[in-house]
Amino acid sequence: MSEITSELINSRTQAGAALRAARTAAGRSVEELAAQLKVTSAKIAALESGDWSALPDDTFGRALLRSCCKALKVDAQPMLELLPGAPVLLNVQSSAVDADEMANLPDRSLPRAGAGAQKSRGMLWLAVVIILLAAVVYFWPALRGLTDGLLPKSASPAAEHGVVRETVPTPSQPVRAASAPVTLQSPLTLTPSAPTLPASSAAASAPTA
Repeated sequence: MSEITSELINSRTQAGAALRAARTAAGRSVEELAAQLKVTSAKIAALESGDWSALPDDTFGRALLRSCCKALKVDAQPMLELLPGAPVLLNVQSSAVDADEMANLPDRSLPRAGAGAQKSRGMLWLAVVIILLAAVVYFWPALRGLTDGLLPKSASPAAEHGVVRETVPTPSQPVRAASAPVTLQSPLTLTPSAPTLPASSAAASAPTA
């Protein structure tokens, strides 16, 4: 076993021992602490024994250590400083991250992804509606001209109602009244004319010289 591995195990064991001492001083059992943090008792026991191989990863181990210290109302910074590679924070209270929050991080990210997908679908539908409206506005004159050419022209109102207008001849000017009767000034005398003889008879009747 290398020195780095041995040092890592010792540091985790020391941090776990400090956590166990704080829990015992607070009068809390492993089961009570696990129920409060909503983790299994085996994870609390592995953290106190320094066996981090039973934990998902180092990030989870540090987060669980902070959560335990927060539940026990003790400062987690001295225990975190025992771990190799742990950042040294001067006069800063480390923020406690509950282990159940760490475990639920992937689950809590799902609603955000779903909300983003829902927003994307809404934007897509909005774009489709805008495109359709623009197409209708652009092609409306052509469609209107096409429909006007296909529809028959509307008949006159009289023809629609079946009314036939009869042409009434215009009466001509009234006949002028008969002229006044002609007054005869004097009675006419009719003289019978002499009968006209034929030319042959006239020649025969003429005297001979």
